[in-house]
This record gives sequence, structure tokens and C-alpha cells, in this order.
Amino acid sequence: DWVANANLDYTRDITDSLTGLLNINYREQWGGVQDVEVPQKPLDDFSQVDVRAAIRAGDIEFAVYANNIFNTVYRLRDDTDVTYRLSSPRSYGVQLKYSW
Repeated sequence: DWVANANLDYTRDITDSLTGLLNINYREQWGGVQDVEVPQKPLDDFSQVDVRAAIRAGDIEFAVYANNIFNTVYRLRDDTDVTYRLSSPRSYGVQLKYSW
């Protein structure tokens, strides 16, 4: 029935040559039903938070991230009483980016 999203981007110079970046993404879903199948199956309510923090020096950016930081579990699809697909579990990692 309802979907909400919020995104926060924060950038701050640390020194003349270093910049810090922070991104927090929040999404929530309440109610609703899956597709147009009959009988209709209700979707799970859920909220999920993803976070990314980075340091940029010139053309190089190094970041750490965590998706689904609270490890929220919800059904993405429900095909039968015994077959369904769950959301992705918490994941995290590092990124190295070069811009030219």
C-alpha cells in the first residue's frame, strides 16, 4: 500500500586534498499484494538501511559500505505455500574508484 524512501548525502572537506563522503539510504514498505495473482498474497512489511562512507583524494576514492545493515528478512516473492524467495542478507565490502 505504501512505500517510503529517504536518502542522505553528506560531503565535507577534511583537508585541502581529502574529502569525506557519507551516504545513508532508508526504505520502508507497508502492505500491498504480490502481482495480480489470485488469490492475492500480502507482501511483508519491511524497512532497510544501507550505508556508504568514503574518502576522496583527487581522482581516487576509497569507500566501505554495508547494505541491509540490520539484516532485515522479508519475502520478495511467494509462488506457493512452500516456494518463496527471501530478501538479500546483510552484505558489506570495500570499493576503490578512479575517475579520469
